Amino acid sequence: MDIYAKSLRYLKRKIRNEDLTKEEWDIYAHENYLFSSLTIMDKKKVGNFEDLKKKLLKEKEELFLYNNSIYNDIKKLQKILDKNIDKKGLNDFLTRTTSLKLDKLINEFYETIEEREYPEKNEMYEAYEMSYYMLKEMMITKKRFPMVEEWNDYAQKTGLLNSESIKYISRLEWHFLEIKLKRETNMKCYAKWKSEYEEEETKVVNFII
Repeated sequence: MDIYAKSLRYLKRKIRNEDLTKEEWDIYAHENYLFSSLTIMDKKKVGNFEDLKKKLLKEKEELFLYNNSIYNDIKKLQKILDKNIDKKGLNDFLTRTTSLKLDKLINEFYETIEEREYPEKNEMYEAYEMSYYMLKEMMITKKRFPMVEEWNDYAQKTGLLNSESIKYISRLEWHFLEIKLKRETNMKCYAKWKSEYEEEETKVVNFII
């Protein structure tokens, strides 16, 4: 991550949690090798620190609305995909094209998410990776994504992270984690479909030419 993006990330986090002043940010930025308020204000094209905070908070609100909108679109496509798989199977053309559209939407959403950063061999992140893996295994075994209470009960018994900790590190709500894990478990199928679909598109273009 470049320094500007990192500076924005930390500044947004701090203004959400405290009444931050320009001087306080500049001290924090200097101690952590981040961009000063003047540099960020210049890049954001605002004249003072209060306007910068308002702009960043507005961007956060717009991102929240965007995420809700894209989530609704993802769920609509997911319903179409599930229905078509039940009726016509995995290799049907509509199934594959719908899946590719779904992939595109999900990728757009993931571009807005910044997973929390941890140093290498960090115990918290290692616990997260194990919990994430076991969450995926539970979903595959049960053939459905577990409810929050169901996962938390299992996590408590096995020493894994609870739902809130997983959400905190991944920066994803539980319903988005469900979409992400479902996509990952089927990634080989989707990669195969994408390759076949692109080959078909290339044949059509070559025929027209």
